[in-house]
Amino acid sequence: MRFTVLLLAVALATVGCRGGADRSDSVSDSVAIRQLYSDLPGAVDRSDIDGYLRLLDDSVTLLLPGAASMHGVAAVRTTLAGMFGTARYHAVLEPPQQLEVAGSWAFVQYRGRFTTIPRVGDSTVARNRYLDILQRQPDRSWRLLLHSMQADGAPSP
Repeated sequence: MRFTVLLLAVALATVGCRGGADRSDSVSDSVAIRQLYSDLPGAVDRSDIDGYLRLLDDSVTLLLPGAASMHGVAAVRTTLAGMFGTARYHAVLEPPQQLEVAGSWAFVQYRGRFTTIPRVGDSTVARNRYLDILQRQPDRSWRLLLHSMQADGAPSP
């Protein structure tokens, strides 16, 4: 929780430092970032590890509740291989509640629903809140640099 508050404080402090980006850049950035968040659930739903990893910066950090933080795409690949080997998943992301671009960083706050469908046993649905930092790449695309998640209530069957 303390880390999420710190990230939010950094995000809000940095938003004021946008500089002189013109409106067309900000619109194209917003479109590209929203597309990334449209592609993310599909990769999860298909158990598409490579498709998911294409959305991540090479030095990504994932902060998930109840798990050790993961650093780098190799650690994420190993974790996803284990997850996708034991269950299927279905992700539904709400449109971002907040999306701010500050130079080569973007800050995105949103909510989502994550259904775990184990090979044996009952499915569970978790509602989550997310705060992400994205990094602009040399080709001007965007990738997740930091992905943080917090449960938004207890999981339900």
